Amino acid sequence: MKIDVDNEDGVVIVRPNGKLDALTAPALQESLDRALDDGAQRLVIDMAGVKYVSSAGLRVFIRVGKKLLQSGKLAVAGPHPSVRQVFDMAGFDMIMTICDDVDAAKSAV
Repeated sequence: MKIDVDNEDGVVIVRPNGKLDALTAPALQESLDRALDDGAQRLVIDMAGVKYVSSAGLRVFIRVGKKLLQSGKLAVAGPHPSVRQVFDMAGFDMIMTICDDVDAAKSAV
């Protein structure tokens, strides 16, 4: 999995690309933890390049969502329809905002 991290106007944008499963979830978790350790409080995860998320991948979102509930904001941008369906079934709208694109997600955080 390739993961790009950018800071745009005080919003950290993490862009994973590939499958998010048990093999790749630790790399995404490490990137997100690093961003949080560096003080990120406004975080967008651009999911446009991810077409599959396993339960291991879902745990990454739960963990970062819980970390930001008290001291920041999290939004997910552009999830593939199959990924969006998994997020909706898991009730992830309770811990993060799900937006159609990065611009909307940046505005949400």
